Amino acid sequence: MVSGSSFELQLLKKCSHMSCPFTTPAPGSGPLQPGGVELPLEGFLTITPSPSPVFSIVHRMKRDFSFLEKRICRFNYELRWNFLRIWNLEKWRHRQQQQETELATKMLQIQHKRFYLDVKQNRRGRFIKVAEVSVDGRRNQIFLTLSTAAEFRDNLNLFSEYYSQLGPPNPDHVPEDGKLKSEVIIKDTRRYYLDLKENSRGRFLRVSQTILRGGPRSHVAIPAQGMIEFRDALTDLLEEFGTDDGGFKGELPEGRHMRVDNKNFYFDIGQNNRGVYMRISEVKTNFRTAITVPEKSWARFRDYFADYCDKMKENAQKDGDSTGDVAGSSSA
Repeated sequence: MVSGSSFELQLLKKCSHMSCPFTTPAPGSGPLQPGGVELPLEGFLTITPSPSPVFSIVHRMKRDFSFLEKRICRFNYELRWNFLRIWNLEKWRHRQQQQETELATKMLQIQHKRFYLDVKQNRRGRFIKVAEVSVDGRRNQIFLTLSTAAEFRDNLNLFSEYYSQLGPPNPDHVPEDGKLKSEVIIKDTRRYYLDLKENSRGRFLRVSQTILRGGPRSHVAIPAQGMIEFRDALTDLLEEFGTDDGGFKGELPEGRHMRVDNKNFYFDIGQNNRGVYMRISEVKTNFRTAITVPEKSWARFRDYFADYCDKMKENAQKDGDSTGDVAGSSSA
């Protein structure tokens, strides 16, 4: 059997007129049809050349199979990676649920939304989880320490008084961003933005939680008509469990920032149930790392840094003196 590519080359050498749509048929051959050439060959074999060579078809099939194989490998990799990610997430959630203890809970139905206020406790202390569940099942949540929840309750009083003094909604006098009143609560490395807003569906209080210098942002939206009910439920929980987070009672120093070459260093002071700490973060374009130093170790860190600074200064002076001696001897 003759391969397609070698046979076509032989055929091209014998028939220089193959590019013509019509040619004179060979003696004894059948009628010539458009799009092909009929030639009498050994064994009366009739060949009609295809539009593309056989080897091109094989090459294209190999290329398609190679592309398909790569896609399948990529799909398997993504499937395996997603499975591991989900498995690790579920494992982490299970571990968190085992470490957390629910102490109390309250459920509020405000218009078409349900709100859950859960007092929980883990190894770091007690906190309140506020969850908002919409009709379609979407769930948003924020976390408040007890002292932050007390400050949030006080702000709810202010927002409720301001809301009661507002007239009926007027679409012609709504600010561009929809904000009627705003406040900010800062607690350690977290910030809470309280915005009383208005849109076509009415007025509501949007509470957003974010972490300083990056981190996920979450929020809940409380209808304005339910702020008093929400405040009363929060007050009941705080009266039962208190507002003390423990730890340092005074005002913590503000964070600082320092830039060295292409790196940024952030020094943030925070506290939890184990005491006050300093978080030192090193941030580059696509890189971030941090260490946490307890307050009881700050003095030792300072002494170590001061000792290294003194030693480096002494070494620099010695290098300067030796350089001067060499320069004096060469001039002499």
